[in-house]
Amino acid sequence: MKELCKDYGKHFGIPVTILRPFNVYGTNQSPQFLLSRLIDSAINGNNVNIHDINAKRDYLWVEDLALGISKVVSNQKKGINIYNIGSGISHSAKEVIEIIKSKGGNINYSITREDSSLLVNDCVCDYSLFSRDYMWHPTVSLEEGLSLMINHLN
Repeated sequence: MKELCKDYGKHFGIPVTILRPFNVYGTNQSPQFLLSRLIDSAINGNNVNIHDINAKRDYLWVEDLALGISKVVSNQKKGINIYNIGSGISHSAKEVIEIIKSKGGNINYSITREDSSLLVNDCVCDYSLFSRDYMWHPTVSLEEGLSLMINHLN
């Protein structure tokens, strides 16, 4: 991919920026994603299957991503640039469940013990390069984002 971008940027003189967003979430998120399923369980009592309750992921509020994109569009850097964009904090499904419970929800879940040897145990974003180049940082914590999602559905 980078080689293709290099050729494109070199031949046409067009700057190329690639953003690598971590787990983006927000209101109206597809029910196929874990956070939406957990909130649905808290509201409707559905059961959620969780593969690994302790695996940690970095969740990024969709509007924080949109702000990052708008910063890139309004101030494109020369050359080819690749940035990670996330919250910089990872949370396990267990932590997410506790946050939702603290907001009055009761979640029904079961843990599937499939072989998780290929899964990443902790995935956290280092967005320092993007922050330096674009003066960007996330503004919505996972707890705030989950509250917004819950309030949107109630």
